[in-house]
Amino acid sequence: MPKNETQFSDWEIWNGKGEPPTDLVQVHFDGETRKSSEENVAEDAEMFDWDFIIAFRRVIEPVRGEVVLTGYHKTVGCVFSSQNYDGLDTHRLTLPTIDGKLTSGKYTGPDGAVVTVEVTG
Repeated sequence: MPKNETQFSDWEIWNGKGEPPTDLVQVHFDGETRKSSEENVAEDAEMFDWDFIIAFRRVIEPVRGEVVLTGYHKTVGCVFSSQNYDGLDTHRLTLPTIDGKLTSGKYTGPDGAVVTVEVTG
């Protein structure tokens, strides 16, 4: 999946009964093909006139989290691990995750140092 590609739920048929959704949705207007509706921009559901919509799918928000590694200084640099070594740990490295996976990116510390995270596999 390309980076930052929006993920959607399955299409749900809209028959005009009940209340329309209230979250971010991509809609299939009456008169469109399903393929062309997949190019529609996802927007807040309240922006649409639901009289002309025959189906919709919800935007699935990614689950954001973090991985914390602790470490200590050695003569060759710092050693980091997901295990906590009581009494030895002097450093903490916190990396963001999306849907449980590390994300590539550059992070700048308060001293201006840049840390690059590259996901290679």
